[in-house]
Amino acid sequence: MPPSYLAHLRCPRCHAPLAEAAGALRCQGCEQRYPLMQDGAFPVLVPEPKPYLAENLTQFVRHGHERREFARMIDEALAAHPWRETTLRPLHSALLRNLETTDSLGAEIAAQQSPEERAAAGEGHGSAGGQADYGPELLGFVQTDWSDAPEMAAQRATVMEKVGGMLDRFSSGGPALLLGGGAGRAYYDLAPRFERLMGCDLCYTYVSLYHRVQRAPVPLAEIHFPVLASDVVATPFVAQRPAADGGRTHDAYFVADATRLPVADASQRTVVSIYFSDCVPFPALVRELHRVLEPNGTFVSYGPMIHRSLPPTGWFTPSEVMAIARQAGFECEFQEWSELPFRESPHHGIRSTHRVWAYTLRKRG
Repeated sequence: MPPSYLAHLRCPRCHAPLAEAAGALRCQGCEQRYPLMQDGAFPVLVPEPKPYLAENLTQFVRHGHERREFARMIDEALAAHPWRETTLRPLHSALLRNLETTDSLGAEIAAQQSPEERAAAGEGHGSAGGQADYGPELLGFVQTDWSDAPEMAAQRATVMEKVGGMLDRFSSGGPALLLGGGAGRAYYDLAPRFERLMGCDLCYTYVSLYHRVQRAPVPLAEIHFPVLASDVVATPFVAQRPAADGGRTHDAYFVADATRLPVADASQRTVVSIYFSDCVPFPALVRELHRVLEPNGTFVSYGPMIHRSLPPTGWFTPSEVMAIARQAGFECEFQEWSELPFRESPHHGIRSTHRVWAYTLRKRG
């Protein structure tokens, strides 16, 4: 991460400034240490980084165990039914292609831990999943962000057109923050619009892969099996930066929880959310938005209302979202519904069109 961004970060626990330490950022208030990953490429800025990384390592170990068992079953099926070679061999290759990457992501975390912590992660490979397993199981979203497949490029273009239009109308540039940026393509594409853009996601897989893609292409595969619409069971792809990007870099993309942001009070003129505002408890999110935005600052949100992981009490309707925002000190300036074909592919067994809600909120001055 560029040193110039450090002045704009804060401890997610106590909001005190951070200082560089050996392989970490250290809070100057509570003295919590936040590890720097990939030789300093990005920090893990969650309130309890050690349990967070331990959970992630357990998930990577579990993911590897399950995928290797899947590959072993394919080997057995090929031995019993050689006529399935043209179907199952590409599936087997795709599994190994992804495992090479996810194993190396787990190794990044293991390098930060003691032998006892690494052993505990191995023993816990059968445990129930949590937030950490959102990444390894959904590498297809990395394809959406970083492959050159025409259908993925078309989706990215539509999203950037919609979000860019809202930013042109309701944002005045300045310092900005992207929440829940996933594998990071929206962060990468939006960065030139702002004086300074920071971005975050709580998924270790996505943030780590973003920084890897900035350095070199990453070979991966999307596995369609068993939800099929053709005889293609897996699609290899290469996650890579655009060919004509001029070598520019935007590296202030880090691990953080959007409900416990490591950002100073009233420091952002704009906060952007793309396919994310429905993923976290909205009352907690809007409280953090009010804290980090300048007076008259803008929140731009684009995405469907698909409540993925929250308990039912956190499933708010659009009118309830607006009521919560007003109570928190915001006024709605714009809202619009549109349709977006989502991750279209001739090989996906399920096609979906999302009803997408675009809206902007202005913090009352």
